[in-house]
Amino acid sequence: MLHDVVTWCNSTVGFLSALLTLVYVIATLCLVLLGFLQLRAAFKLERARTRPVIILDLITEHAFVHVTLKNFGQTTARNIKVVTYPEIRTLHGGPNTMPAQERDEPIPFIANGVTMMPPQREIKSAVGFWPRFLSHYPQLRFSGYVAYRGSDQARYRDDFEIDLSAQRGVMHIERLGLHEVAEELKELARSIRHIATGFEKPLVRIIAEDAYRRREKKWAKRAMREAKRKGLFKDAVSKPAKEELDDPS
Repeated sequence: MLHDVVTWCNSTVGFLSALLTLVYVIATLCLVLLGFLQLRAAFKLERARTRPVIILDLITEHAFVHVTLKNFGQTTARNIKVVTYPEIRTLHGGPNTMPAQERDEPIPFIANGVTMMPPQREIKSAVGFWPRFLSHYPQLRFSGYVAYRGSDQARYRDDFEIDLSAQRGVMHIERLGLHEVAEELKELARSIRHIATGFEKPLVRIIAEDAYRRREKKWAKRAMREAKRKGLFKDAVSKPAKEELDDPS
């Protein structure tokens, strides 16, 4: 049997060579295709890692609602367009505010978009106090998308949904922020500067204890004489108290 196989191979050596060459070519093409797919996957992963990522969010700080737009990615984003449903606007007026008349205005970076945002750049705008915000947006739900281009001119679109209903009725403790602390420090520095420059000086007087007591008794006697003179009371001071006032020591 082995002799027959050898004889067949010798007679068909050209065919076997062609067949082996075809298998080699197919294997080579498969390796090239696999390398191309790996390279494309690595390119996609690197672009996803370094691409700009623009996030729109609503946050509450001390019963005040703010809207933020930030680039969390590692490259610059360009031609940013923001679409929200319903439109997020700056809210003015309302109860316990001046003026009380309610009005609203568009937020520039939402209404007009942003030309360019470098990595880690953030834009923040006040929307309004929580009661005013709640009356204007009773559903507390927002949806939309942020469309922009990357540095390689690739187009991106990130959809978002914001739900603030979980913060309805939540209590919070009012704490002084950095702005309030800075203002207090400025006032303290101003007072110290006035004292140091002589613009304002504290008045300090030193008096002995016996002199202080004599002065107080003298003022008390004068007040009682004035009261008796005006007839406000008669003999209102007890004898021991009167003797204490008459005591020259």
